[in-house]
Amino acid sequence: LLEDYDHELLEKYPTSSTRFILARRAFQKKDYKKALDYFNKVHPEHRYYPEALLLTGQVYGAQNNFKQEEESYSSCQKAAEKEEGKTEGVKIKRYYRMIYEICLVNKARRFYKQGKYKESLDAYGQIPKQSYKWPYIILEKAWAYYQLGDFNRALGLLVTYKSPLLDTYFFPEAEYLAALAYFRLCLYEDSLI
Repeated sequence: LLEDYDHELLEKYPTSSTRFILARRAFQKKDYKKALDYFNKVHPEHRYYPEALLLTGQVYGAQNNFKQEEESYSSCQKAAEKEEGKTEGVKIKRYYRMIYEICLVNKARRFYKQGKYKESLDAYGQIPKQSYKWPYIILEKAWAYYQLGDFNRALGLLVTYKSPLLDTYFFPEAEYLAALAYFRLCLYEDSLI
């Protein structure tokens, strides 16, 4: 409801909700210093706190401050789990579980970008197969195995997309990665398929 309110009006009401909205606006404008200032004013007991930590991690990522980014994502996971534990409604629990998993995936992506492929795979491995995110991270895990030189595992993950359960998911990049892995295994005929 407050999303469309004028900036000056929101500034007059220093609540966690208004600070969260102002922080998101500053982040979208790439005013990272102001965004961090507002995010830090969201109270730890407020329902937006886990999401504020998620976005704080993204701000630090945009600034290439990897240590702070990782700490924010770890704090985000803890805060999301805490809120999920206190919540009664199924939809709200799912919301906090999704925030938890997004923080975990972002942490895994950060490890991948830093060339820490094993740590990346460890983080991806914590995402349960029942998660809404799981079908999308299979490809990312396959890339990590490819970078480690474990081409068979990369191919094994990519074959998952051919299962009846995931046949509606199509990623052209998965076909590209499979061809690369077959090529690296010297299975030239398979790489042409």
